[in-house]
Amino acid sequence: MSATGESGPVTTTAGSPALPESAPAEDADRAPFTLVPHRRRGYRPAQVDAFLDRVREAWRTDTADAPLGSGHVRDAVFDLVRGGYDPQEVDAELDRLEDAFARRERDDAVATGRADLDQALAVVRARLTRGPGQRFRAPTGRRPGYRQRDVDALCERVAEHLDGSTRLRLEDVRAARFSPQRGSDAYDSGQVDLFLDRVIDILRSRG
Repeated sequence: MSATGESGPVTTTAGSPALPESAPAEDADRAPFTLVPHRRRGYRPAQVDAFLDRVREAWRTDTADAPLGSGHVRDAVFDLVRGGYDPQEVDAELDRLEDAFARRERDDAVATGRADLDQALAVVRARLTRGPGQRFRAPTGRRPGYRQRDVDALCERVAEHLDGSTRLRLEDVRAARFSPQRGSDAYDSGQVDLFLDRVIDILRSRG
């Protein structure tokens, strides 16, 4: 945690406190931190109080819409003034808050990633239910695509892997090659490549 004062930047360091269950409760009847003696310098109370108000508001907001997160808490900077808040107490509280925000952000990221994988799996299965020659659109214009029977052969292996009857390795999909083809016996290469990207994401998530 950093502070600025008349003598230039000053860095203070707190220990590693326990993870809080939530943001600090509001208490209008007392100062949230100890005031250091007037001969010593501490964090400017008005700045700390204003920042913690923003932290409390962000904690009550969903992570995606929160106005600040763990990085903002970690990078908070306050002026040093005589008789201010005890820097060690403030730093300890901010360390706890940073950990709490980071854990919430991590949990939300995991949940979002799981939802994305579920959606990718649904798209892949929908493609696989179509019959050979019907799984992807034909290439447009004069640009060649991939030979249908080559792509369909890999699709059958993907379907068998998802059903548990065979094992498909990530390397097998990455190494897949399809002969160029034009006309009605071809699949659009861009659409097939996007499909294979989703397959790779699924295989990677399953280890």
